[in-house]
Amino acid sequence: MGLRPDPPILQGFPAAVISMPAEPSRAKAAAHRKFLYDMRSFFLAFPEISMKALLSFDTLIIPKIVTIFYYLALLVVLLGGLSAIFTHSILAGLGIILFGALGVRVYFELLIVFFKIHETLGEIRDTLQEKQK
Repeated sequence: MGLRPDPPILQGFPAAVISMPAEPSRAKAAAHRKFLYDMRSFFLAFPEISMKALLSFDTLIIPKIVTIFYYLALLVVLLGGLSAIFTHSILAGLGIILFGALGVRVYFELLIVFFKIHETLGEIRDTLQEKQK
C-alpha cells in the first residue's frame, strides 16, 4: 500500500506524523461514514424548526442538543477533579471526578426522561385529536 504524497504545507514534518495510507482500512472508512452521517443528521434536525414553532414552544430544541451539554458538563467535572488533585489531594480529586460524573449522568438522564414524557404526551394528544375527527 503506497503513501500519499505530502501536500506542500506539510513538507518538512516527520513522515511518521503526517503519512497516511493511500487506501484507508474498511473499519476506518466505516467509522468516518458513521461520523459524517451522525453530523449530517444532527444538523438536519434543526431545519424542521420554524420560527412559529420555536416562539410558541411547540418544538423543543434542548433534546436535540442535550448531548453536547452532557459532554461539556463532564469536561467541567473532569477539570474540577484534576484541579482538586493538584491543589488538595488525590482522594478528593478522584471523588469529585467519580461522584461528579455520576451526578451529571443522573441529572441528564432525568432531563431526558422529562423530554420523553413531553413527547409521549404530545403523541397521545395527537392520537386523541385524530380519533375525535
